[in-house]
Formats: sequence, C-alpha cells, structure tokens
Amino acid sequence: MNKQGSLICLNCEADNQLNAHTCCQCGQSLAASRTYYYLDLTDADIINGRYDHARSNMTRADVEMLALSSEQRKRYLLTARAFWLQSQIYYYKGYIDEAHAELLLALQNLEDQAGGERLLANVLNSLGNVEFYHANPEAAAIYYQHSSEVALQVGEHSAAAKAMGNLGLILSDTGRMDEALTWYRRSLEQAEQSGESLRLAEAYRLIAGFYAHEGPYNLAIDYTNKSLALRGQIADQASACRITSEAGEVYLNYRDLEQAETCLKEAQEIAHRTGYKLMQVTNLTVLAELMRLKGSSEAWFDYANRAFNQVGSVLSARSGAALQLVMYYISEQNWIYVRKYMQMLEEAVSDSSAYTERINLHRAQALLHSAMEQWDEAERRFTTAIDLIRSSHDSYRLADLQEDYAAMLLQHAAAEPDPTIYDRARATLEEIAITFRNLEMPLRLASVEARLAQMAASPQPQAMT
Repeated sequence: MNKQGSLICLNCEADNQLNAHTCCQCGQSLAASRTYYYLDLTDADIINGRYDHARSNMTRADVEMLALSSEQRKRYLLTARAFWLQSQIYYYKGYIDEAHAELLLALQNLEDQAGGERLLANVLNSLGNVEFYHANPEAAAIYYQHSSEVALQVGEHSAAAKAMGNLGLILSDTGRMDEALTWYRRSLEQAEQSGESLRLAEAYRLIAGFYAHEGPYNLAIDYTNKSLALRGQIADQASACRITSEAGEVYLNYRDLEQAETCLKEAQEIAHRTGYKLMQVTNLTVLAELMRLKGSSEAWFDYANRAFNQVGSVLSARSGAALQLVMYYISEQNWIYVRKYMQMLEEAVSDSSAYTERINLHRAQALLHSAMEQWDEAERRFTTAIDLIRSSHDSYRLADLQEDYAAMLLQHAAAEPDPTIYDRARATLEEIAITFRNLEMPLRLASVEARLAQMAASPQPQAMT
C-alpha cells in the first residue's frame, strides 16, 4: 500500500512524507495509511524473526487505528490483519492459545469481506497449525483443506502451496503416506506457479521428508540439497530454520552425523536468535537423538532436558522430548526418573493422538519393559507399535523401530536361552536389512549386516532343560 519512504493517501493516492498526519494534497487524515505502514513493518519484522520488535510496531499500528472508524478499519482489512499479525507473533514465541484467540478474531473480521481472500487463506492455514500443535489432526486437516480452496479460488498460488503442504504433513503424521505424497506434489506445482523461492524450498523440504521414510534415500538427499540451496534467497527466518533443521534430521537418519550436526546447530542458532520457540523444542529433541547416537551422554541429557522444559502446552512436541528423557534415564538405570517421564508421556498421548505420538509412547513403554526384563510386555508393546507403522507403510520408521525390537529379542535370548527367540531376532534383522537395502541407506545396511555376521559366527543359545 505505501511506497518505501512515503505514505500514500487512501483518498487521493498522493505521496506524503512518513511523518505526515494529514494529506498534503486533499487534507484528509493519514491514520489509515500510517496504520498500513506500521502493519507492514510488523510483517517485515516477523519475516526476519524480530518478534519483540514486531510487538512494538504492532502497538504503533494499534494507536493509529484508534483514530479510524469501525467501518474504515473493516473496509481496509486493518483489524483482521492486525489480529492475524499478532497471532503470528504469539505463535512463533510459543504462545499457542493466545495465537488461537487472535486468529479467531481475525476470522470473525473477515466474514463476508470482499478482497480478503488471501488473508483468509493465511488465517485458515494458521488455525490448522494451532490444531496440529494441539494434537487435533482431523480439525487441522479441515482448516488446511479450506485454506487451499480459498487460495485457489483467487489464484493465490503461494498460500495454496503452503496449505497443501501442511495437509500432506497431516496425512503423513497419521500414517497415510501415499496420500501425503499426492498433496506434496500438488504443493510443489503451486509453488512453481508462485515463482517464490520460499515456497519452492518448503515444497522440496516436504518431499525430502517423504523419501526419507519411503526411499529411495538418494532422493531424500537430493530434495534436501535443493531446499538448502535456496536458503540464501529466503528472508523468512522461520522457514529457513525449518528447512535447515529438517535437513539435519534427514542426514541424521542416513547416519551422516557430521553433516547432521552442522545443520542442526545452525538451525538452533536461528531458533535461539529469533525466539522461535516451537522450532527450538523440535530441534533440541533431534539434537538429543544425535548426541545419543554419538555416545555423548552429557550432551544427550542437556538437549533432551532443555527440549522438555521448553515444551509448555505444545502436545505434539512433548512426546519426542519425553521419549529422549525416558531412554536417557534407562541408560542411567535411574528408575525413579524413568517412571516420572513415562507418566508424563502417558498423560500427553491418547488413542486419538497423532500417529507419531502414539509410536513414541509404545516405543518408550517397550524399552522400559525390556530394561526391566519383562519380556512378554515388551513384546506386546513393540508389536503394537510395529503393527501401527506397518499399516501406514512407513518403511524407514518400521526398520528403525525393528532395530530396537531385535535388540530386545537378543537380550531375551541371552537371559533365557531359547533358539526360537534367537531365530526371531535374526529374521527381524534380515527384514531390516532388506528395508535398508530398498531404501538405499548403505550405512544403516552395513550396521545391520555386521550384526547378522556376528550372529552367524557365534554359537546359538540352547534352550534350558
């Protein structure tokens, strides 16, 4: 609306100096133009991750709006946009309930409002994000679907790409991988039509995540690198953080730990600098897993503990951080704290929770029962999680969990020598090897094959008589 360095009068379109309060040509108040100006500054601050500075400019916009009538504020979408921008500040700072309240007010102010379709699509998409973080995937999917429809009706390719990609994420997180890929491809089509580097990078990120779970893994690496290559063209710090963090996770699963650590620490620097709390929690959880794999016990606990302490009310982030702490305290044989975090995990996850959250819960329970040598219960928990993953056709996650399952079977066979249990462990490892071979993950495959070779060279345990 305003040119850089000037205010445009909404009555006669004359240029005015930034410090003007009345139009130099028609004499009308510039309160609406000044409101636009401060809202534009707020938007720019949010994009650049300056959330505290965005609050200051939002306050200035609110002061200017006091001089406007309700009809003026609604006609120029000022009230709706102000609520929307305030919701974004709250959201990135981790105040999800406050963001939700602002979004509902924005939605209310956009009802039957001509010209507000793009803003409406963004508000609906953000409402989907809130529902996702409150572990309500069905409600989130409805908002994303509606957002994409509104955006397509007015040719807003960027907003459509964003909503379609998020809908794909919901489908992936509920185990519907094939449907997820369909929406990721639709998102990429819309991103290409938008011509925006940001939307292209986000679409590449999502497709990389799909191939990281379904293979071939070289496509996950290729799309990850495509996404990373566009970071220099992206001003939006929240997106840059997500792209970098998820690249780290792709490399972590591939077991390129050095590249994973580089990406994850870079993402953490962005999240910390901007105060993007939701990504801080997610990224810290992945860093905890990295340190677990590296055998750095102190760093593992530090990252997991920091992640859990920053979770707050974000249910979708709680299970990952709690799982890491359960695994850490099992390794330390600190059963009091194991049960403490297990109880928190059980309270956070229910049968209606997202697919990933339920898997985290079953995995934590299975690992605890394994550590306590409660083999039947461990078997039940592993089987529940494995069946859940099989129903979604998530190849990587299945193989990853089966590695823990095979380890439990070998522990069981060692504690209670029984060749049938040993054979099940070997059969599980052979299945994992096939999966990693199909996924084209040579480092993971080599690790499993080494364990199979070790089993072949060792005497098989005999049943007790």
